[in-house]
Amino acid sequence: KCFTSMIILLAILAGCRSEFLVEAYVSDAYLDENVNTPAAMRVEIPSCSSQAEYEGKILSLFEPHSNAKITGCEEEGMNSLIAVSIDAEMSSKNSKRDLIIFRDILDDLEIEGKIYEVRALKPVISQGFLQRVNSLMQENMQTLSHNDIKFEIALNNDEREEVFVTSYNLWVDGEPFEVYRRQALKRRKKIKLTFSNLTSDLILRNKMPVAAYVARQK
Repeated sequence: KCFTSMIILLAILAGCRSEFLVEAYVSDAYLDENVNTPAAMRVEIPSCSSQAEYEGKILSLFEPHSNAKITGCEEEGMNSLIAVSIDAEMSSKNSKRDLIIFRDILDDLEIEGKIYEVRALKPVISQGFLQRVNSLMQENMQTLSHNDIKFEIALNNDEREEVFVTSYNLWVDGEPFEVYRRQALKRRKKIKLTFSNLTSDLILRNKMPVAAYVARQK
């Protein structure tokens, strides 16, 4: 059986598909304080009929602050995926959550004669969560791998004006890009950024990769 669990991009067993999607809002990237941001996880299990066998194992990995809740099980072709909702957090410094999106302030940028303030978004998994995952995996004689992990950010522009988004080696709304540079995201629009295995591996190694840059006019 596949004892799986993870928050953003962890698989309890190699070969088990795990997906994570965080909803991020542009305005939150320009705040100073910590703010909640919703996230969802889906983890492959043998079948939805066996969902109850895995719920406790999965929920035990999360800190209470993450408010993890099982929301159901979904069938996709031959795959069964248990779904979990969690509270992630966008932060500039410290966080007690299992999943954090850190924001960095970068130098202002000039685009078409206008000045923009830039933020870098860096996903992080807490060391405590990683330790709990590794302990559970060791019980099943497994090792952590990025190969079966998919990490996504749904970026919502809730600002009054369009913003510019930059990222590299990813899919944007399902279309592949080596370079996605200074692309306009109009007001009230949303794009889904799906990152490569390299980004997943860097997150697992606690390297704090930049997932995306966001530029807002000053």
